[in-house]
Amino acid sequence: MYIEPLRNADPPIIKHDRLETFIQEVFHNYADIAIYHARLLEQFQEIQREQHPSINTITASMMDAALNFRDAYMEYIPNYPIAAYRIDDEMIRNPAFKAFVNVRVPQCSS
Repeated sequence: MYIEPLRNADPPIIKHDRLETFIQEVFHNYADIAIYHARLLEQFQEIQREQHPSINTITASMMDAALNFRDAYMEYIPNYPIAAYRIDDEMIRNPAFKAFVNVRVPQCSS
């Protein structure tokens, strides 16, 4: 939704010499977090298949997620203010990036 369109934009939305640094600073360890969420979704779907129509509990899956997500989120959370700053700064300096964001997140148009 964001990274590949930024990488593939022609003309570039963010200059190529700054793009990978920007992506790392903004999205940081998103891939790790996405993997954990995909696993949790798989667990929920398995619970649903096994327990439908009445789900008894998701506690074990949630506890497992909380324990396993911890390190990834402990890395992600302190980076969030950096990411927010980089996005805001780029939107101020780069009208093409602002337009790119506004297409994907319409409430950011103000």
